[in-house]
Amino acid sequence: MGSAFHRREARGGIALNGDRAAVEQERAAWNYLLWPRSVFELLAVRSSRSDWLELHTRQAFWFGVLGLLAVTLALLWPVLLSVALGSVAATLWIYAIALVQDVGLFVLLLVLAIRYSRRAARGEMFEIPIAGALTRRVGTKR
Repeated sequence: MGSAFHRREARGGIALNGDRAAVEQERAAWNYLLWPRSVFELLAVRSSRSDWLELHTRQAFWFGVLGLLAVTLALLWPVLLSVALGSVAATLWIYAIALVQDVGLFVLLLVLAIRYSRRAARGEMFEIPIAGALTRRVGTKR
């Protein structure tokens, strides 16, 4: 019974110095796919975080914030426009257009997140156009 957990315990251990790059690449890749994870990465005290991981963590954070802002605006404009127009027929058309737009936005954000995640998993240094500018302007290493 003592050896029943042998493999499970061995998998999660502390990464060695030789594995540090691979571990950081994996963490950066997950930050792009699940951007709230980047908030945790930024708030957690990690003095051993490399500049490469710091940049990607901040960039993933701003990518997620900008994506959330885009989704919020995409969900908000049909409500405001339909209230302003007050017509049932116009409201139906507005929501039909908004539905197509929402699906397109979801697909776009998903494709971009997967693309950025794969690039980070390969260890690339890259900049996302608007998120990179916000990263440089707002983010500085502690």
